[in-house]
Amino acid sequence: LLRLARSFPSQQLFIVGVTLEEAQAARCNELVMAADLQQRVTVHCGDAVKIAGDPTYDHMVCIDAAYHFQSRWTFLQRVHKVLPSGRGRIALADICLGHACGEVTPWWVNLAIRVLSVAFQIPLVNFVTPKQYEE
Repeated sequence: LLRLARSFPSQQLFIVGVTLEEAQAARCNELVMAADLQQRVTVHCGDAVKIAGDPTYDHMVCIDAAYHFQSRWTFLQRVHKVLPSGRGRIALADICLGHACGEVTPWWVNLAIRVLSVAFQIPLVNFVTPKQYEE
């Protein structure tokens, strides 16, 4: 967030960050204060899908997070609601299963998916193939 704020020094750019991790939000806010950017950058601790009110944003960046939401589809619906129609943009880095995981998946792959789900706190509903993702 700081790099983004420094790259675009215009006072018209306001950056809002959201994380579920309290320690991460606190550290980000410390860095924002140290960089004297608190007028343009804020970081909140909470669920990005449950942002209070009906804010609107011109652009969103979601890196390494969408698959952690209870449902990435709920997150994407929320993004669609808060970005202006026709001009809002999202930059999204996400994951999906390889093409080898199709209609019939071997038992050991299903077991590995369940282990990964628990270990990395990824809801099972978010393990999808590229075809399912596109749909």
